[in-house]
Amino acid sequence: MRYTSHPKDGGHKQEGRGQVSPSSFLRFGRDAMRKLICRCPETEQSVDLELYTDSATLARVRSNSLRFQCPHCGAEHETNVEAAWLEDTLEGISTARVS
Repeated sequence: MRYTSHPKDGGHKQEGRGQVSPSSFLRFGRDAMRKLICRCPETEQSVDLELYTDSATLARVRSNSLRFQCPHCGAEHETNVEAAWLEDTLEGISTARVS
């Protein structure tokens, strides 16, 4: 999957800045790392973004946006990180939404 960040200032950004790498979502600490999940806007199915993070890091990057290739409809979508949530990997259910 390809991830890019789009600033909320209308897309004006410096070259080489504003891209979100998967490693920017990773944080070492006490919180459990969980899958970042969002929805396909076409099919409304859950999409595993193949990123692992914790709630503190997710809250810190929530104003960023992501582009991803959807495994359900095949289209490239863009979503805000704040629209995604963390999956509870122990039970396989998605619970921790960022607000």
